Amino acid sequence: MAGALSDRLGWAEQLHHVPTLPLANTPLILHSINLLRSLGVTDLTVNINHGANNVIRLLQSVPQQDIRIRPSLEHHLLGSANILRRLTPRPVEPFLVMMGDIFLDRVDMAGLLETHHKSGAVVTLLACRQYNPGYHSYGVLSVNERYELESIAKETEVESNFLVNTGFYLFNPEVIDLVPADKPCQIGRDLLPDLIAHGHKVQVVDIESYFCRIQDYRQYWQLNIDLASSKVRPAYESLPGGEETTKNLMGTSIRLEGPVTMGVGCKIERDVTIQGPAIIGNYVHIKRGSRLKNTVILDHTTLGMATEFEDCVISGERVASIQREEIVTISNPVILCSNRTLPFFDKIEQLIHSCLALLILIAVSPLFLLLILAIKLESAGPVFYTQLRVGQRKNRGDPFFYPGEVFVFIKFRTMYTDADSRLKQLLEQNEYHSPTFVKLKNDPRVTRVGRFIRKTSLDELPQLINVIVGNMRLVGNRPLPLYEAYNLKESWQQLRFTAPAGMTGLWQISGRSDLSMEERIILDNYYAVSRTFWSDMKILFMTIPAVIFQSGAR
Repeated sequence: MAGALSDRLGWAEQLHHVPTLPLANTPLILHSINLLRSLGVTDLTVNINHGANNVIRLLQSVPQQDIRIRPSLEHHLLGSANILRRLTPRPVEPFLVMMGDIFLDRVDMAGLLETHHKSGAVVTLLACRQYNPGYHSYGVLSVNERYELESIAKETEVESNFLVNTGFYLFNPEVIDLVPADKPCQIGRDLLPDLIAHGHKVQVVDIESYFCRIQDYRQYWQLNIDLASSKVRPAYESLPGGEETTKNLMGTSIRLEGPVTMGVGCKIERDVTIQGPAIIGNYVHIKRGSRLKNTVILDHTTLGMATEFEDCVISGERVASIQREEIVTISNPVILCSNRTLPFFDKIEQLIHSCLALLILIAVSPLFLLLILAIKLESAGPVFYTQLRVGQRKNRGDPFFYPGEVFVFIKFRTMYTDADSRLKQLLEQNEYHSPTFVKLKNDPRVTRVGRFIRKTSLDELPQLINVIVGNMRLVGNRPLPLYEAYNLKESWQQLRFTAPAGMTGLWQISGRSDLSMEERIILDNYYAVSRTFWSDMKILFMTIPAVIFQSGAR
């Protein structure tokens, strides 16, 4: 059976991207995959737009002996129904579609298939009863006596005891041709009403299952608490929950009251009291004297001494309080902070690159001094050109302004000193015809010496200093100027920033300035998801002939 998992979501107050949020220390998307696998899905397409790097990393961790997973990167949002057109290969039998921000603990697949075939419907959707008008779902359903769908409304239009759409569907293949290819189309808001209007039957199955659509921290907190207290026991997988965990404790005066689920690598100091149900994520450090009650703590969080938290979700410096209905940031490491650090092998890799850069800098120091003299003699101004550039994203959350960490980038000056102020006047000559990247042929801002050292890539030598201090590596994705990085708004474009910034990379050995903007982004993204230490070494050696033959250099 084929299936599709869509990451269609919207959570204005999110602490993370929803499908990667941990539920009892297992990401939601892995719960969804395990559910679909238990229902007999052997071929799964995962539609990705938001948080692509984290989703792809999680998908790579899934064993694929009995299920094939195909990531599908959606560049432009065209609605949840658009995923039907993205299924490859095209299904020839009824297939499942599941939204990526919902949790279901069980589905009667045999009963669902039987109802679908007997009803003759083109779509069958799962629904459940809710009694809270403020509860988030994919719409309130109106059905006839045969449970055939008549209309979909918003939750706010009813008062109590209503049937809601869970966002879990069984489609016939012919529905794919009914999805418009040239405009946005949502399944619940657009496709289903359109099917009904054209005489197609949409069947509704009322299920008795735990259902939650995670759209704010309140639903997220409640779902974790229910998992920890064993009120929810998924049929597809046994989860760690409902048992007191006593490992990784650093004192005998620690009190665990009620069910507490704890991840790996945690440190709990003496005189700590945790009243469950509670979820403690991976690599959480709770210092002496702290008191917690009904609390969910996400990975890599440190709680200071004698801190007290109740009914909340904690992630790094952020606290989402259920009682006060607010999210606050505590910028005080004595109280709360993130303890996330670079993995050990990343540190070793950075050290190797820094040492190699130091050796190269010593070896080319005579040439370095000669270039300083040539630049100084030709034109007035500083020898070095410094610019703020955006490199690797090292934090786990989405940045507020730029998609990676900003640092001071160093190179030999190849332009006149007024080059930056003249850029706006020359943007009409931009060969990319886009503000995302800028490339000017015969750039009038470049000096004669600058044109030579650009051709030979000698202007890049000062970046060895960036590598030595740890801003960059010898191999990586090119760090971008602020104006270029800021225009990479979409998640698929920002995937490049999950890789280290580098002096050379896949783009440099594949044509450099001869490549289009789309080719640059594709190469950068491919490097980000496929890079290894040995592939970096291969790129480093391939850079030598690329520099000698001036491939794509301008």
